Amino acid sequence: MKIVHITLSYPPRIGGMENAVKELAERTAKLGHDVTVVTTSFKGSKRNEKNDHLTVHRLWTIRINRVPEIMPMLPFELLRLIDSKTIVHLHYVLNPSLDIALIISKLKRAKIVSHIHIDPSPSGLFGFLNPYYKELIWKNVLPLSDAVVCPTPDYVDVAKHYQVPGSKCSVVPSGVDKTHFRRKISCAISTPVRIVSVGRLNKQKNFPRLLEAFKLFQRKYEADLRIVGEGEERNTIENYIRNNNIPNVIMEGALVGEKLADVYASSDIFVLTSDFESFGIVLLEAMASGLPIIASDIPAVRNLLEHSAVLVKPTPENFAAAMINLMEDTNLRQELVNNGFEKIGDYDWDRIAEKAVDLYRHIS
Repeated sequence: MKIVHITLSYPPRIGGMENAVKELAERTAKLGHDVTVVTTSFKGSKRNEKNDHLTVHRLWTIRINRVPEIMPMLPFELLRLIDSKTIVHLHYVLNPSLDIALIISKLKRAKIVSHIHIDPSPSGLFGFLNPYYKELIWKNVLPLSDAVVCPTPDYVDVAKHYQVPGSKCSVVPSGVDKTHFRRKISCAISTPVRIVSVGRLNKQKNFPRLLEAFKLFQRKYEADLRIVGEGEERNTIENYIRNNNIPNVIMEGALVGEKLADVYASSDIFVLTSDFESFGIVLLEAMASGLPIIASDIPAVRNLLEHSAVLVKPTPENFAAAMINLMEDTNLRQELVNNGFEKIGDYDWDRIAEKAVDLYRHIS
């Protein structure tokens, strides 16, 4: 089977979507399929990287601050690369390049899988155009897909909002390789308490909410907070910490591999204070590491973490209260950790890759 993934971002860039595309591409290639990833380039990157059945093809990319990235040669590359026997797997974010790619794939009679990783809120210089663009373009383009992948059941409703029939929607979650993480044997709490949050530093994650909750928690317990990630809000977050005199906050930057696993393994509680999420791979990583989780009670997260986390209405006061409760209730911590570790068996990447291949065969 010939499979072409089209994504605006791919490792070594860090993020949940990037990791998901990489895992799907590599694992379906290991199953013997001919897989190509078409993505953006960066300074020093090679145009083509080939490994057995997987090719990563990076196109010249125009980047303008606060404007969506542009791959001018993408239409021409697709005209050359795909045909009626190709499965085109589009990894959707808000970018006209992807909509154009879907239309070209349709004209070439390829089979199209549109993967809605997130329904983005307005941001950036032209953020005010976001709802108009989605209403005008997405509602007319996404229904052209042969199948639409939703990361959680909540996102089936998102797809339906953009006029995608429910019959075209399939729930295919992201996954985790638990062998990359070390499960903590004990639920004992350190002194000081070690709290961790991992994610891209953007408005969606609402790190000021986390910092306010941490400040309230510190009124009762000595604690450290480690924030792992990079993004456009880093300066804003650092200024917030400084202006509000919040002590014991460590900005770790972006970590991967053993360094990321080390941070999880040396922490006591994982906290996610996002306003919205489409899935949350970091939650799977925290579960694989044996950490009790406190998270915003929001769609997608609610689906993923049922019985495996403390879910709260996202306010600083609620998060602080949940942190104190989890700190003081050993039985609750152990129950959440056990439930979480059992749950991640459903999110093994090999299983998910096979589910994606089943979907490709279904539409072929």
